[in-house]
Amino acid sequence: MIYSHSRIETFKQCPLKFKYRYLDKIIPEVETIESFLGSRVHEALEWLYKQVKMEKLPDLKELLDIFKKNWEKNFNVNIKFIKEFEDKDYFNTGTKFLTNYYERYKPFKENTIATEKQIFINLDKDEKYQMQGFIDRLVYDETKKTYEIHDYKTSGYLKTNDELEEDKQLALYSLAIREMYQDADKICLIWHFLAFDKEFCLEVDEKILKKVKEETLNTIKKIENTDKFDAKASKLCDWCEYKPICPKWKHLEEIKDKPINEFLKEEGVNLVNKYSELLLQKQKVNMELDENLEKLKEALVKYSEKNNLDTIFGSNKKARVWIKDVLKFPNKNEIGRDVIKTLLINHGFYNDLSDVDTFKLSRMIEENKLPKDLIEKLKELHKIERLERIYLVDNNMEKEN
Repeated sequence: MIYSHSRIETFKQCPLKFKYRYLDKIIPEVETIESFLGSRVHEALEWLYKQVKMEKLPDLKELLDIFKKNWEKNFNVNIKFIKEFEDKDYFNTGTKFLTNYYERYKPFKENTIATEKQIFINLDKDEKYQMQGFIDRLVYDETKKTYEIHDYKTSGYLKTNDELEEDKQLALYSLAIREMYQDADKICLIWHFLAFDKEFCLEVDEKILKKVKEETLNTIKKIENTDKFDAKASKLCDWCEYKPICPKWKHLEEIKDKPINEFLKEEGVNLVNKYSELLLQKQKVNMELDENLEKLKEALVKYSEKNNLDTIFGSNKKARVWIKDVLKFPNKNEIGRDVIKTLLINHGFYNDLSDVDTFKLSRMIEENKLPKDLIEKLKELHKIERLERIYLVDNNMEKEN
């Protein structure tokens, strides 16, 4: 299998989506409007630079006419809308992208070598692992003696510098340019974020390239060693074309548009509702039982104290009542913890207590195993907590006839 950046990213995003698309070769019935918009904008810009390469400079109207023509030609009912917008809203967004781009870069005098250029990347010396990709636009800047790899982004998210440095796609593409052109000593990666009319540029760094190659190879090996491709739920699921057949979402997709009477009668909905209802009832009963048990525990403690008992017998069980006042010290993130630590260090007991083992510390105080002055200082940092426990065990008492 020849890999691509999109294949690798798909696996990382969701192994099951990777399986559906690249192993099972399932053609999705739907296309997201975001993907559709991106394709139409890329087509329009590719057409623009082909005209420029032939020494023609189309005006803005011609560019927008091409965009509109391709939009109408390819638009269909299977396109999936995620948000509460109509197709005209996305069409207008694409028009805005192209208008801003045209006005910013005309007359497009960059030395464009190719658009949608297919490239192949060797990731190892034996050429066992290969990748392919398509560069949106490849430019050679004669003045700077620099090759430029341009990428158009139509999403509504503006990446940070750190995210761009972690972007493996264009970095991998630069490896192919190095192999293809012997004068490609200097390569610049350029992203066009069309939604923001912004351009970002990063020069290729050798350390980053080495890291990207290693990470990409590791991911490919992970893919090849994977036997089970599980679905991975995330926010990206809303944009997934395979949602209607995904085991995590298939049921919702089948029932979400049903009328309320049919929805409530559907077998799966019915089963979940009944299960949820019974679980709620169980939790309510358990809560009531816990409250009653707590009341009985309090009554047993009072009875044992009143009658000076530590064991109370029933018909088949006996209750052992354990009551103790214990020293309670601050927890790790509470005020006073650092003071205790400092006191123990100064008195040479810190190592013996494995950091601050409050249980062991309490026992050492109770058994007077610490210096008196240290105990006095520690008393200012603890409080007394009353613990009450009831232990129920079998009653082996023989009954008289």
